[in-house]
Amino acid sequence: MQNIGLRLRKARWSKGITISEISQRSGLNKNSIIGLELKGVNSRIDTLWKICKYTGISADYLLGFSENMFENDI
Repeated sequence: MQNIGLRLRKARWSKGITISEISQRSGLNKNSIIGLELKGVNSRIDTLWKICKYTGISADYLLGFSENMFENDI
């Protein structure tokens, strides 16, 4: 099973979203997002919620419960 950081990076790249865009749209610090992606730093639930809300990436995907990357994937 892949960790949250790897799944986030994979989905972000798939959608063409930059870390800067996530930061600007969600109000999250870029270093927090980088830490989550690269170091697998544990993240608070509200951080994950903001990432999912502003990118359309499925929380179930990030947490490893689903292989559907995006909210609207069937």
